[in-house]
This record gives sequence, structure tokens and C-alpha cells, in this order.
Amino acid sequence: MNEDAAIFFAPPEMVTWIGYTLIVLGFFAMGISLVTIGPKRFFVMAVIKPESVKNERFVSGPFHFFPHPAYIGYLAIAFGNFLSSGKNYALGIFLFGMILFPIVIWLEEEELAKRIGA
Repeated sequence: MNEDAAIFFAPPEMVTWIGYTLIVLGFFAMGISLVTIGPKRFFVMAVIKPESVKNERFVSGPFHFFPHPAYIGYLAIAFGNFLSSGKNYALGIFLFGMILFPIVIWLEEEELAKRIGA
């Protein structure tokens, strides 16, 4: 398959750098989320083994501004990848995240509400 056929658009240099910046900011959002809630919560141990962590809702740090900063980070990385490469698959990954993450967030919020009684 011709590699150019998979390109949605050929990004100008400035758009490429905006994409790289979004990727870095996305990893930063994921990292700050991990540091704020800890690895057990970040890597789903609170759901798998709820007795291993204290039941609480985080509202400090990045969670004060965004209830799910890691998902914002994932989307920033996906969109940054699309902007920096212009590839169709990168746009597909971003759109998939835009559809999937609200569903996952809703399910997580329902599970958290049942677990902490909020």
C-alpha cells in the first residue's frame, strides 16, 4: 500500500510542533494523575481489590479541574499524534477515544458512587 494513501493531510511544520506539544502535555496529564491518586488507583486495583485502597473521591490537584485528567491526557496524545503525522489511523484513534471515553467515564462514575456511597 502506498504510504501517502494513508495520509489524511500533510501537516505543516507549525502543526507538527503543536502536535508534539500536545503529546508532551498529554503524558504530563497522565503522570500528574498517577502521582496524585497513586499507582494502585491509576492501574485499576481499586476496582479489582477494593479492600486494598481507601474509598474516596479525589477533588484536589488536577482532579479539581478535570474529574478524569488521564483521559484528557490520552486524548491529547491521540490528537497530537494526528496533528504531527496527519495519518488516518491517528484520527481514527482520536475519534474512537472521543466516543469510548465518555462511556468509560460514566461507568467509572457509577461504580465509584456504588463503592463510596456518594
